[in-house]
Amino acid sequence: MLRKTEFNAAFAGSRRHSDWFSAFVTPASHGSARLGLAIGRKAARKANARNLLKRLAREHFRAEIAALPIVDIVITAKSGAAAQPRALLHADLAKLFARIHALKLGPPNGTISA
Repeated sequence: MLRKTEFNAAFAGSRRHSDWFSAFVTPASHGSARLGLAIGRKAARKANARNLLKRLAREHFRAEIAALPIVDIVITAKSGAAAQPRALLHADLAKLFARIHALKLGPPNGTISA
């Protein structure tokens, strides 16, 4: 996802939380699931730590994309996430994507496609 309007629509959708990450999920009218990342300075002061969190989220998204429903997902990291061990972050992201899988989201309302 690249546009501010797409991010705003996702932020208005359903929320799922894990210990160190949050996901905002909304139904999409595209062919497959899409990912947006909003990792701020509260999660990690240094850019390399924020980039690590983004890489981990992208890695999990790529592994799960075939099984995900057609949704737009924006992932944010909670304060202090970068200080956690990688194994804990991997497990936390796996738990978060399991919660996204469990969502029962239908197609967007309306008859006109976006």
